[in-house]
Amino acid sequence: MAPGWARVVNAHNGGVYLERAWMADYWTGRLTGLLGRRRLGEGEGIWLSPCGGIHTLFMIFPIDVAFLDATGRVLRVAEGVPPFWMKAGPRGTASVVESRSGWAAKSGLRAGDDLKIIPLDE
Repeated sequence: MAPGWARVVNAHNGGVYLERAWMADYWTGRLTGLLGRRRLGEGEGIWLSPCGGIHTLFMIFPIDVAFLDATGRVLRVAEGVPPFWMKAGPRGTASVVESRSGWAAKSGLRAGDDLKIIPLDE
């Protein structure tokens, strides 16, 4: 995975999960994640890789978090994770996708789905 913007597709149902996701595959990008953002728009998020867990320390809004294995299979979805929380992923977590709170339910994302990355040319 290369840093930059990508579309995240749910291969299980063929739908687009995120129209724009920042691919954070370097340590500073994973460390800062969404810090400093005031909000996430609909269909926006970040894919953190490698990543086994997340924190929302110093964030000001809740998020939905999908914990993925190395193939992109969703192991668990944590909805509405509030600011100032820490969450470890389940065993086998290799990356994490963070999105706007409520987006996982709205998009129908659930454990067992397969997420795929389509790089955007911008």
